Amino acid sequence: MNPTGKKYRPALLLFLLVLLFHSYFFHFIGRESWNVSSRLNLTYALAEYGTFRIDAYHHNTGDKVYYRGHYYSDKAPGLSLLAVPGYLFFKRAGVTSEQYMRYWLTLLTVGLPSALGAVVFFKLTGIFSGPGERTRLLVALAYSLGTLALPFSGIFYGHQTAAVLALASFYILVRLKRSSGLENPFLLFGGGFLAGYAFLCDFPAGIIMALLALYAAFSLRRKPGLAAWLLGAALPVGFLLYYNYVCFGSPFTSSYALHQTYDHAAGLLGITLPRFEALWGITFSPYRGLFYQAPVLLFAFPGFYLFARDRETRPEFAVCLLAVLGFFFFNAGYQYWDGVGSAGARFMIPALPFLALALVRPARRWPLRFAVLAAVSFVFMLVMTATEPRAEWKVRNPLFYFNFFLFLRGYLSDNLGGLLGLRGWVSLAPLLAAAAAVGGGLWRISRPDPAGPRGRNELSRAAALGAMVILWVAAAGWQEPYLREMDKGESLFRYYRGRGEENWEEVEEYFIRSIEYQPRFRDPYLRLAEIARMRGWPRVALAYYRELAALYPDSPPLMVEMALVHDLLGQTGEAEELLVRAVEIDPDDPWLREQLASFYLYHGRPAEATPHLEAARELRPRDERISRRRREARRALPSPE
Repeated sequence: MNPTGKKYRPALLLFLLVLLFHSYFFHFIGRESWNVSSRLNLTYALAEYGTFRIDAYHHNTGDKVYYRGHYYSDKAPGLSLLAVPGYLFFKRAGVTSEQYMRYWLTLLTVGLPSALGAVVFFKLTGIFSGPGERTRLLVALAYSLGTLALPFSGIFYGHQTAAVLALASFYILVRLKRSSGLENPFLLFGGGFLAGYAFLCDFPAGIIMALLALYAAFSLRRKPGLAAWLLGAALPVGFLLYYNYVCFGSPFTSSYALHQTYDHAAGLLGITLPRFEALWGITFSPYRGLFYQAPVLLFAFPGFYLFARDRETRPEFAVCLLAVLGFFFFNAGYQYWDGVGSAGARFMIPALPFLALALVRPARRWPLRFAVLAAVSFVFMLVMTATEPRAEWKVRNPLFYFNFFLFLRGYLSDNLGGLLGLRGWVSLAPLLAAAAAVGGGLWRISRPDPAGPRGRNELSRAAALGAMVILWVAAAGWQEPYLREMDKGESLFRYYRGRGEENWEEVEEYFIRSIEYQPRFRDPYLRLAEIARMRGWPRVALAYYRELAALYPDSPPLMVEMALVHDLLGQTGEAEELLVRAVEIDPDDPWLREQLASFYLYHGRPAEATPHLEAARELRPRDERISRRRREARRALPSPE
C-alpha cells in the first residue's frame, strides 16, 4: 500500500461524504427565491449579453436596483461571476431546464467548494497540536453537516462560498506561519486573493478579510510576503470598485444603497448598533438561534476558553474569536437581521468555520457528549435541508413548525431519490445508505485517538446532556395553539406557492383554526384575504378584511389592504377614502404617504401624488425608492404653458 495514498484517504472520504449530502437535493422554489434569482440574473446577463445590466431578467426578482434607466442585481457579484463559465458549459451540454441549470450551478460554485471546505477545515485542525485524527474528522463533520453550512451549501447564496474561501485563506497563512521554509509569494498571493474574493461573494466577509490582513501583518516574517498577500486581496476589491463605478456611477456606491424593494437607509447600509432583540434572535431563540438549531455549537463556549489557554495558538484564537464577535456585531445591528426568507441566521454563515474551530478541544475532552450533540444537530440540519432552508419569514419557530412540520408530512424537497421514483421519507433511503457506507469506511481507515473518558459514567453524562438539550429545544419552541396553527398554515402556504401548486383548502384550514383559537389575531385574517385574492375572489378577501376592521377600526395597514381590493373591484372612491384616512391617522408614516401617492399616480393624478411624495421624502430623505417615485410624479405633471 502506498503510504502517501493512505495518508490522504481520510480526507478523500470526508470530501465524498460531505459532497454526497450537498448534491442530493434540488432546492427550487421558482420566483419565491428573489435572492437566488437576482444572483443568477447577473450570471445570465454576463454570459448571454456581456453586461452587468439584468434588464432582460429583472422581472423574476424584487432584489434589484433600478438606476438611470437600467436594472442591476443588488447582490455581491462574486458568486455570479464564478458561475459564468459553468453556465456556458452546461448550456452547451444541453441543460435547458431552469431547475436543473440552477442545481448544477449551485453544486459547482457552492456545494463542491463546501465539500472541499470540510477537507480544509480538517487539515487546519491538524496543524494545531493535540487532537487526534478521529476527533478532527468528527468536528469537521459536525461543522459541515451539523450547522447551517449543510442546508446553505445547496442554495445559490454567497455565504457558504465566502466561508470556504475565507477559511482557505486562513489555512494558507497558518500553514506558512508554522512552516520553517521560505514564505512562498505565489501561495500568499493566492491566499490574499481568496480572502478578497470571499468579500466579493458576501460583503460582510470583509470583516474576516480585514482580520486576516492583520494576522498576515503580524505572522509573516518577510515584508514581500505581506505585500503579495495584500496584492492578492486588492484584486477582487478593485474589481468591486470597478463594478460599482460602471453600474452605479461611483466606486463607493453600493448596490444596497439603491435597493428597489428593501430600505437600507438606517445607519450604514442598514447596519446600526446591535440590538438585544436581534442578538437573542440569532443566538438562542427558536426563531433564528444558531445554538438552538445547532446545539453542538454550545461547545464553543468552553472551546474558546480552552483555545485561549494554549499560548502557541493565541493569535489564531484571536482571529477566530474576533471573526465571530464581528459577525455577531454586524448581524445584530443589521436592519434585516433575520435574513427574511430563511430558516436560520444565514448572515452568520461566513463566521461558522471560525466558530467551529473552537469545538476541537471540547470534542477531544468530552468525546461522547460532543458526539451526542453533534448527532442532534445533524438531525436538525438534515431535516432543514431535506425540506427547504428558506422558510416563510413569519414562522416563529421554523425548525419545528416549518421544517419538521413539512418533514413529518412527507413534504420534502425534490432530490435524487425522487428521480428514482421514490417519494416522501423513502426518497432519503439512497442518501442514508450511501452515507452509512462512506462514513463506515471513513471510521475504519481513520486512526483512533488516545483513550479519552469512557465507561458508564461518561455514557450517562452524555445521555443526560442530550436529554437536557432536547428538553430545552422543546420547551423554548412551545407555542400557544393559535400561533402554532398559524405557523403551520404559513409553512404550507410557502410550500405550495414555491412549488407552483395549489391546495388552498388545506392551507386555509390552519388559518381558520388559528382564528378559532384566538379571534383577535390579525395575521390569519390577512393571509386568508391574500389567498382569496390569489384565487380571484376579491369580494371574499374584502369580507375577511371587514371582519378584521370590526376588531381594529383604526389600523392604517389594514386600510391600505382594503383599499387595494376596492381598487381592484373598480371602487376607486372607496379606495381613495381609505388611503386618505390612513394618512390622516398616521401622517408621519412615509410608507402610507407612498401608498396614497402610488394610487394617485396609477390613476393619472400626479399633481395630487406629488405633495405626498414630497412629505415622504422629508420623512425618509435617503430612501431611493421614494425619490424615484417623486421623480416619476414630477415627469408626469403637465408642462406649464
